[in-house]
Amino acid sequence: GYFEASAIDRRVRGESTPRPMTHKLLADTIEALGARLLRVVVTRLHENTFYASLELEQGETVVPMDCRPSDAIALAVRTEAPIYVAEEVIEAVAGL
Repeated sequence: GYFEASAIDRRVRGESTPRPMTHKLLADTIEALGARLLRVVVTRLHENTFYASLELEQGETVVPMDCRPSDAIALAVRTEAPIYVAEEVIEAVAGL
């Protein structure tokens, strides 16, 4: 979506906003809870819709959370977390 694309673009260009936007707020919340975004994984493509998962690490526990890929990527660029794409997704997109 436009909002997510703008959030990604602002972060990549190093721009800030006067008040925290949603992805910054979520990144700050994760950090305040003593966790970190370990990685983002684009997990599948179903009926032309991409699905993703956040993998949050808190201590020894890794907690997966379903997420829209655009939000996941916006959060990943904000926290400098790696972004992975499942091989099946790459193969499906290559066939389009």
